[in-house]
Amino acid sequence: MAACSIDTAVRGVLAAGGSLDTLALLDNFCWCDSNNPARLGQLKEAARACYDTAVAYGTPYISGKDSMFNDFSGYDEDGNDIMVSIPPTLLISSISITSDWKNCQSLDFKKEGDLIYLIGVTKDETGGSEYLALMEQSGGNVPDVDVVSFVKNYRAFEKAMPAVASAINLERGGLCVALAKSSIGGLLGCTVDLSRMGTKLRDDILLFSESQGRILCSIAPQNKKEFETCLEGTPFANIGEVTDNGKIKIISGGAPLIDLEVSEAAAAYKGVFAGF
Repeated sequence: MAACSIDTAVRGVLAAGGSLDTLALLDNFCWCDSNNPARLGQLKEAARACYDTAVAYGTPYISGKDSMFNDFSGYDEDGNDIMVSIPPTLLISSISITSDWKNCQSLDFKKEGDLIYLIGVTKDETGGSEYLALMEQSGGNVPDVDVVSFVKNYRAFEKAMPAVASAINLERGGLCVALAKSSIGGLLGCTVDLSRMGTKLRDDILLFSESQGRILCSIAPQNKKEFETCLEGTPFANIGEVTDNGKIKIISGGAPLIDLEVSEAAAAYKGVFAGF
């Protein structure tokens, strides 16, 4: 999961128009119970992932911060000793210099009729996901980070950026949440067919898998040839298009799965912090 944090940070910068060649990272370890050998072992493996993954991507750390004793020691209502600790947490920040500001993009869908593409491979990787947490289930495969394959995909995406209208990296919540965010941001709908992804995974896995290395983007139809030429040799699929009907529609081989008003999705997304 430490490697996933790094890949998410890398992918987020690339989706905004940055470049691997000028990308740098910052780490922030928020750990707990640092006198506990098990917690120190987890910290050691997270630090190892930070080193290995950053070296593989060629993305140096330029700064960082560590907070090692995020614990509360005290007493419960019966006077018994207790200690409350935060979950071990790793925050990776990323920064990059872009070669051309015109390649910088935002996550919101821009125009009705734009084509929606998914770059990268979706696997059965829901271990530790928002989906399983919502369903109150455990298990599943934890997402893996294949740096060699991902770098190839990211380099191709960098070449395609001049043809891109919007881009968002897939992270927590997977494809379904990314589609919702892009729709909410642009106040536009979308129609997506999961069968275009070319895999036999279950629909809920396709919607909510948190496989790494994936970017969702939209392009103007006239840029289709240029965009797909740049991505030759990498896994990608044209999964749908942007609409102006105010609905997020997701189907699978013609069967309807989701028909949701963008306004309803926006209310749910923003309502969590309403009044703050």
